[in-house]
Amino acid sequence: MGPNKYKRPLMPQNDQNTIDTSAYLKSLGLQGDIEKISFKEALNQALDDSKNNFVDGICHRPWCQSMDECLWVSLRNLQNQFSEYFFDHNLAEEDLLINDVDFIRFATKGCYLPETYYERASLENKSIAFVLELMQALIFCNLSELSLEDLSEEDARLKAFGQDLYKFLLYSLHQSELSKRPAQIDKLKAFLSENQIFDREDSNDFLMMAKNI
Repeated sequence: MGPNKYKRPLMPQNDQNTIDTSAYLKSLGLQGDIEKISFKEALNQALDDSKNNFVDGICHRPWCQSMDECLWVSLRNLQNQFSEYFFDHNLAEEDLLINDVDFIRFATKGCYLPETYYERASLENKSIAFVLELMQALIFCNLSELSLEDLSEEDARLKAFGQDLYKFLLYSLHQSELSKRPAQIDKLKAFLSENQIFDREDSNDFLMMAKNI
């Protein structure tokens, strides 16, 4: 998995838990003459500031209005779910959809995701919608009585599928990795064709979606 296609500033490398220059904080949209502040404090400040940037926390874009949530928030939540259920909280920094620096910048200055992410006919948007829907089905509509966390721990094939699904999304969003996308789709279709996680109707619906993206 490769670098994100939009650039982001890097946290200082001497201490991942602190940000110790006021210039760096101001570059993220955080105001104040701060010499040293914990990243958690900076994050909380950014969340407070974000209330002034959005009406009810949602931007004007049709996608965000229809989802009742800004897309970058959905991607951050999606990333956290994949990290928890399928990657043992070990997603590499370069493989994050929305890292902590992104989160602060988006919250304080508004979204700077590429506009293609929002265009309903785009490859990026169709891929995001597919993964969001499939992830919701895994959580709420799987045939097991187990939670997805427990199920992924017990079923190695499901855990591999979750990792493949996340990689598919990364490859769809990163122009430099589009060549890896077809092989990843084949892996998803193979799982959906013979899984015991969904009922047959749901599996067929997702399989049709996979063939059309």
